[in-house]
Amino acid sequence: MSKQRLGRWVIVLFLLAALPGMTAVMAQGQEPAGKAPLPAVTELSESPTPLAANLNESEPNNNFSAADVMALEDVMAGVISAVGDVDYFKFQVTDVAQEVLINLDAASIGSPLDTVVTLYRSNGNAIGSNDDTDTLDSLYYYKLLPGWYYIKVEDFGNNSGGANYAYNLILSRMILISAHPAGLGTKTIQGIPFQAGDILAQTSAGTGNVVRWVMFLDISDLGTTKNIDKVATMSDSADLLIGFSVNVTLPGTTIIAKPHDFVRFQPGKYGGTTQGSMYRYLIGANNGLTTAGERLDAIGDWVSGNAGGVICDGYPVSTVGSGLVNNVAGGTFKPANEDIFCRVDVNLWRPYFDTSPVAGMTAENVIAFDYNQRLTAGYFVIQGTGVIAGHAVNQKQIFSLWPGNPPSWRTLSWNGPDFGWLWNIDAIDVTGF
Repeated sequence: MSKQRLGRWVIVLFLLAALPGMTAVMAQGQEPAGKAPLPAVTELSESPTPLAANLNESEPNNNFSAADVMALEDVMAGVISAVGDVDYFKFQVTDVAQEVLINLDAASIGSPLDTVVTLYRSNGNAIGSNDDTDTLDSLYYYKLLPGWYYIKVEDFGNNSGGANYAYNLILSRMILISAHPAGLGTKTIQGIPFQAGDILAQTSAGTGNVVRWVMFLDISDLGTTKNIDKVATMSDSADLLIGFSVNVTLPGTTIIAKPHDFVRFQPGKYGGTTQGSMYRYLIGANNGLTTAGERLDAIGDWVSGNAGGVICDGYPVSTVGSGLVNNVAGGTFKPANEDIFCRVDVNLWRPYFDTSPVAGMTAENVIAFDYNQRLTAGYFVIQGTGVIAGHAVNQKQIFSLWPGNPPSWRTLSWNGPDFGWLWNIDAIDVTGF
């Protein structure tokens, strides 16, 4: 955001002005202690209300074998009680791949602790870690395959600790939401300012299963303000597949990504200070997507196998209008803007959700989609308003259909205003919902 960037430039100019004095100090052998200071925080990047812990750590839990057990949607209260103390926790992912958000509250609840969080596989190999986001508190995301995993919480440098070095470890599923840009400007949810192109995570955890919002991806941190209008997660990865509604020169490159393309985002870190790089993952023109109607407006996570009698085995997508693509079974087919079809190989596609038999769908444009393999359901957002299978829906809501020939109404799955979301949706990821 512009205010955030202004704050960072103020810090940069201050450091430049102070450089001669700093150089003189270092020449005298007095090097600065600790790590570099964080940029000035000018915006709230997650809900300010602390979550109430429903679990308390049990010491000693300073190695894998002594790890405390948690589950998704738990909040664990812990303390780095002495210099060198480390705390371990373990949890299980069952059934299917699951997006997991690991969030540490320490500085935000008045603790002097500078957290570092590390995620490990069951064999003890580290997956990744995070020190800071836009504050000293840590935030780490990964889409995990079924199995057991460990989390380690420690102080940066392991040189501080004490009875007041408390933290809350929040382990949660998440829904990713991006807002439609029409008339949006800058809005605020639970104190967090956002614009079109930003991706927010909605979670719930702790005593009372309290809803919390987090700035997940701040697009302005990545060198562009163009609108992200599609998003999907990738299994056994922290990466995202995203797409833009207009042509975008990918930051740091001369490569132009079109609305027909998938772009892969590889994060340095998520949160209020987002870092990472982008490259084209699927070029629409190499896969038969070239016309205005064949621009993509929805991408879902990879769907494997037979779901409700319908096979995808690829990335499901929807287009802004009608198209003409090659059928993996031979010949071609024409997906409409309310249909979902799957990319299964180079320039080969498979019909997936022909939604025309569902009353009201032929008059609608599917603007966001995802598939939940755990619940065997497709999740849809339509542009504007409509009546689907006798149910009034709008663009602030996510509804679900059972797959099949034909598909059928399941339920209204998510109503934005119930969670403080008051704006039209442009992209979703609800795989782990």
